[in-house]
Amino acid sequence: MVARIFGFAAVAACLAMPVFAAVALSDAAGSYTISPAGSSIRFSVGKAGGGGLAGAFARFKGSIRIDNNDVGRSRVNIT
Repeated sequence: MVARIFGFAAVAACLAMPVFAAVALSDAAGSYTISPAGSSIRFSVGKAGGGGLAGAFARFKGSIRIDNNDVGRSRVNIT
């Protein structure tokens, strides 16, 4: 019985997630500047058999724009 109640609660929570996501998008909509002091950009490229390459960008700037009306028009710009 307890497992059935827990299962129902888990399913209900999963079904409610899109509602919460929609609210979060409208709350997050706007323009943001990426702070280089509090951010980092790192990369790694693996190679079969070992080795590879890893590194980080020392200088960068960027912005994020989240469009509440059309998420497809949201943009991330990093230079």
